[in-house]
Amino acid sequence: MKRAQITLFIIIGIVILLVIALGVFALKYIVLEKPPEESIIEQTADEVEPVRTFVKDCVEVTSESVFNEIGAHGGYYDPLQAGILAVPTRPTQGNGFEAFDGLTVPYWYYLSSADTCTNCLFASARPPLNGDMARSISSQAARAIEDNLDLCLRDFSPLQNRFTIVETGAPQVSVHILDDRALLDISYPLVVTTGADSVVRMNNFSTVVDVPIGKAYKYAQSISEAARDIPFFEGLTLEAIVLANAYDPSKIPPPYGSTEMTYSPGPFWVLQSVRQSVAQSVSDMVPLVQVLGTRDMIVPQGSELEMNQYANYYLATQVEPIDASVTFTTLPSWTPYVRVSPGGQVISPDSDKTFLPIIPPIKRNEFQYDVSYPVLVELRVAKRSGEDYLFQFGQEVNMRNNEGLQGGIETEEESTNLCDPITANGQQVTITVTDDVSTAVEASITVNCAGTVCELGAAPGGVLETRLPYCIGGSIRASKDGYGDASVQISPDASLYELEVPQLQTVRVQPQLQFIERMASGWSLGQTRYDATDQQIVVLFVPVLDAARAQAFVYPNELDTVQLAIGEYEVTAIALTELQEPKILKGKQVCGSVLGVNVGCETIPDQTIGGPIVDETTGETIDVESTFYIGGMRRDAETSTTFVTAGMLEDGVITVPLAVVNLNDMVSIDDLDALEKIEEYGATLTLE
Repeated sequence: MKRAQITLFIIIGIVILLVIALGVFALKYIVLEKPPEESIIEQTADEVEPVRTFVKDCVEVTSESVFNEIGAHGGYYDPLQAGILAVPTRPTQGNGFEAFDGLTVPYWYYLSSADTCTNCLFASARPPLNGDMARSISSQAARAIEDNLDLCLRDFSPLQNRFTIVETGAPQVSVHILDDRALLDISYPLVVTTGADSVVRMNNFSTVVDVPIGKAYKYAQSISEAARDIPFFEGLTLEAIVLANAYDPSKIPPPYGSTEMTYSPGPFWVLQSVRQSVAQSVSDMVPLVQVLGTRDMIVPQGSELEMNQYANYYLATQVEPIDASVTFTTLPSWTPYVRVSPGGQVISPDSDKTFLPIIPPIKRNEFQYDVSYPVLVELRVAKRSGEDYLFQFGQEVNMRNNEGLQGGIETEEESTNLCDPITANGQQVTITVTDDVSTAVEASITVNCAGTVCELGAAPGGVLETRLPYCIGGSIRASKDGYGDASVQISPDASLYELEVPQLQTVRVQPQLQFIERMASGWSLGQTRYDATDQQIVVLFVPVLDAARAQAFVYPNELDTVQLAIGEYEVTAIALTELQEPKILKGKQVCGSVLGVNVGCETIPDQTIGGPIVDETTGETIDVESTFYIGGMRRDAETSTTFVTAGMLEDGVITVPLAVVNLNDMVSIDDLDALEKIEEYGATLTLE
């Protein structure tokens, strides 16, 4: 028995010795030849520093380009993709305008209703600065850097002679914007092999970008709100019209005037010419505006009277841009919306006949102006390096009846403590999301509470169980690429919310023209429809639930389709025609009458449509009016919205009718009255 035990102990000892020997062998030939990952990184990090420097340089170059694009487009990297739409020759029709060739700038404050509205609504296309929302500047910048980094890296070709570099994942970027810089947290997993066969794993390429976009954003917001609340530019607009009338009463009617007794039916003005004079007058005055406290503010010298006059051109803001310069621009070629009453296309004073024919009528030389136009606000803010960063946005000016037209707006703001899941004290709810055929959809769920948007997360398998932030009167929204949005109001008693997101479908847009025809009783809308030929047509489809998902259709274009979902839309369509040469409309003579005898005759001169736009101050041609607005269609909250139906999507074609005039039918000044019918008839048409 003892011998057996001894033998067993000997065998165990031999096994232990073999295990130890194998361990030593493995340590020598395996571990030492391929040390742990951490050891490799520590030992060879200096060898691959050129790789880290190259990637970080590319990140900085790419991010600088991205932030420059965002600054030039008022907070958007790709305005069109974000739903910022500009309508050619009609800068007050969209939520942005084309400042220069190809440069679309969003309005941070604009009239979202039609220019002819009575119950007017306002909106803002100002994006949030930070936050997880897709429209926030930080989110846009992160996506753009991810999408464009490859253009600089070029598959690491400049480093191929020294390193073998393998991507093990796509770059992931998050951006947080501060006043004078942007913090970039970048995860980009790489495996780098050196010439000595050393292997290094790299991942973090975080950096700081010298861009004062946070400061520029605050300055821009303060300027926009100050101009909106006074209202500032509307007051200057009226002043510009008063001065223009005082300088040349033949070109522009007086907003304030006198009463007289006269047989003369005039004077007369033609709206097209008045519009050009208004455009010239405001374009001369707007650049005189200065923001108080800017680094290059000019303080005029002169008499007390002169100083008081200049006081009207200083805009005071809540946040003084002490390290920035600010300029304001509007150009005569940015065609303003102008209406003058009393009057239509031909403008003349109101008059009241007296009780005796031999007593001249009482004429009131006073007119009410409705004017809308864009102002481009450019800020140049100093970087820490000393260079300037450009940030610009649009501010729409709206004057009605000689007074500023104002209204409140709701914008998406970045998340606050309201969205903190730890402090969320609303009800526990279940949110389900399906499409229009009852298939579960993994959509993103947000809550909008008085303009603050809280991200609740995705709905895996179409279901999200969560606690809502405490909010009275808010709404829950489901969003997913490839689908229309769905929204439901929060109810204090509800624990289940069911949302249906309709699938986007590609449909062909078919614009058709209905001509406004001359009849014995005046101008009427014909019932025959014609296909568009040589006209230019723009159609904007704006979902009522989310204007950021707006779609634009342009004719002629190789791509004649848009992506729409079942739901409610605001639709604006305009038709333009190309002028091969200026068109002349014959003028006429207008006379008063006393007992059948013509008295006080005045002549309305010939009017020219199209041709050069001349700067009245310098006499230089600054643009050529080569297109003319001939018609359109509009369905919005003012005229009632329209619906895209399941039947339209099944057919694959949506017909967009437009009420248009035929320029060939217009030969005299009186024929301009046809233009007055475009808005009236365009509001009666709808999608089919």
